[in-house]
Amino acid sequence: MSREPDKFIASRSAEYEFVNNLNNLFFDLMKSGIADLHMIEKEDHWELRVRTPVGLEKYKEIGKQEGTLYSDKIKARCNISTSERIKPADGRLRLRFNLDSEVHKLDVRVNISFSVRGEYIVCRLLDQKNASVKLESLGLPEHYAQTIKHLMSEPNGLFLISGPTGSGKTTTLYAILNLLNDGTNNILTIENPVEYMVEGIQQFNVDGRNLTFEQQLRAAMRQDPDVILIGEIRDKETANVAIQAALTGHLVLSTVHSNSALATVDRMLDFGVDPASLALVLNGVVAQRLLPKIDTSVGIPEMIEPTEIESLWLDLCGVASENIKIPNPEHPTKGKQPVMELFIFGEKEKLALAKGAREKDLQPLAIMQPWYDTLAQSGSRLVFNGMAHLSHLKKIASGGGGADKQHKRILSRLVESGEITMSEAHRAVEMQTELKLKGVNKPISDVLALMREQDTIAKMVASGFFVFEDQAASEDILN
Repeated sequence: MSREPDKFIASRSAEYEFVNNLNNLFFDLMKSGIADLHMIEKEDHWELRVRTPVGLEKYKEIGKQEGTLYSDKIKARCNISTSERIKPADGRLRLRFNLDSEVHKLDVRVNISFSVRGEYIVCRLLDQKNASVKLESLGLPEHYAQTIKHLMSEPNGLFLISGPTGSGKTTTLYAILNLLNDGTNNILTIENPVEYMVEGIQQFNVDGRNLTFEQQLRAAMRQDPDVILIGEIRDKETANVAIQAALTGHLVLSTVHSNSALATVDRMLDFGVDPASLALVLNGVVAQRLLPKIDTSVGIPEMIEPTEIESLWLDLCGVASENIKIPNPEHPTKGKQPVMELFIFGEKEKLALAKGAREKDLQPLAIMQPWYDTLAQSGSRLVFNGMAHLSHLKKIASGGGGADKQHKRILSRLVESGEITMSEAHRAVEMQTELKLKGVNKPISDVLALMREQDTIAKMVASGFFVFEDQAASEDILN
């Protein structure tokens, strides 16, 4: 059987220019590392949009005739009927391009739907060179890479990565698989669909209808696996089978849609899994996003002082903003880099989870972990080192929820010495954040002292020592 052409081809001379533009479009997007292309039919033209690390952006507009030809060529390559105008359709195609003396295989996953205004085509671009990516080449901080390697040395357990579509979850998981793919492990992947083809790994497609994650996972358990990658845990059945696989001596990797590392725990519990069973197997959770990378090939970015609003945002994120500078937002970017939030489940964390702890209960334990940073804190290091823009970081990370390194050390020592409890440490971070919102910056020691004053007054009120004339006066004193 003959191999399909490397690129889209023109069936007549009148198509040549448009087909050449279509091939150049996919080539340029591959070079730029763009993961998603949206083609939207309008009344008199087509609009092309691309997903960057900071969201969808308009790429260009093309004429009605050219856009319709793009649609027809994509459908033909995917064996989708060009006459269908009602039912959504899925397909897949492969293109091959020469880049830097290498042949790049670009797999394109296609979904075509029909809105009231016309066709809506979404193409997911999968450069197969990412199938062989190494953990060291992802650009992770060294302590993150070493911690992940340590977690992967465990013979069994569950490791989860969370993040939205296009946040690099699959690439990170395959980097981990390549670390484990040394010939001594039987590695199976179950995906909808398989994105990257890797030699030495057994990969299975599921479609969610005729064959579900749960069904294929149960079958995979009978194939003597050492490592199992599940494309996504999205329901109770898959979550329970994944936990069962980890309980019976397998290392299980998967993704979950959630907003943060700690929120992933809530997501799993919301599926209805047993907290004690989850605690037994959960080794670690990562939340991941992608940040545009500052292009240093055109020069080193000018470092400037942040605005007052930017400084306040950093303060709320638990990042000291005094005497720091950030890159000039006018400096161009090229490529992308991962930003991670890593939470490890040790003995204390597993005990809390077994008792039903959720995100708010685990936050005090996270604050005490020396390697734990929120996405904002992790990304701010890239900003301060001239590797990313603060404006981009603010789009992928929310403010609040963290304590800076110095305050972490203070709180950790106080908890270890028994002077304060974990809940008091968490309360202190929350109070410090509330004060920052009011424009009041207090060191953590002053916040702890203020807490004690409030607790003392509250006890005196409860005992009847203080009597207020109205509720408002009481709240003013206590707040």
